Amino acid sequence: MVLLLFGVISFSIFAPQYWRTHFSADEMKDFARVVQESPQLDDGFYQVFDKLYPNQRKVYSGSSFLRSVIALFRPQNTYDLHNCPCGDVYPFLVQENEALRKKHQNWKAEYKAFWFGFGLQKYVSPAKCFDFVYGRSKDFRSKDLWDLTHQHFGKSLEDLSDKECIELILLVQSPILYNKSRNPAVFNKKFGEVWKRYKNGE
Repeated sequence: MVLLLFGVISFSIFAPQYWRTHFSADEMKDFARVVQESPQLDDGFYQVFDKLYPNQRKVYSGSSFLRSVIALFRPQNTYDLHNCPCGDVYPFLVQENEALRKKHQNWKAEYKAFWFGFGLQKYVSPAKCFDFVYGRSKDFRSKDLWDLTHQHFGKSLEDLSDKECIELILLVQSPILYNKSRNPAVFNKKFGEVWKRYKNGE
């Protein structure tokens, strides 16, 4: 227990600075500017998402790590454990930025997105990182969230029902696994669980 506590304290001191071994402050500021330009999403979409995942849009890297540690001693619903959106930005920037892609290939480290998130959150808020991440889709590459809704639902984001917002959230989280056209059984099971939780306000 003492060793674990020592490890957590040491991590909280040194981890937030690890990104500096591979990125300068100016480079991170450039990445932050790209993220900062992301348009806001629809308020209705925010409301549905925030009800399902309270505070996820504002979670910082240190907080998400501490939540994971606490979960080791106090089992809880995995819905309550969230990554910092700033770390989730990383794979999208790797796709879009050639210089970062080269660094990614040469960066010999595990959990690169996690370390990157510590640096990015110094210059842009997790809420704006959320807008950046949900404004894109791993499966649709350059398609933004508005294009994706028109393609999938035939309507704009602000016109989606709560059920359609949840379907979209699942689709963006895993475009293949939670695609009801490709994996109807998996999608229906997951959607049923999430919709029940949403309706019960858990």
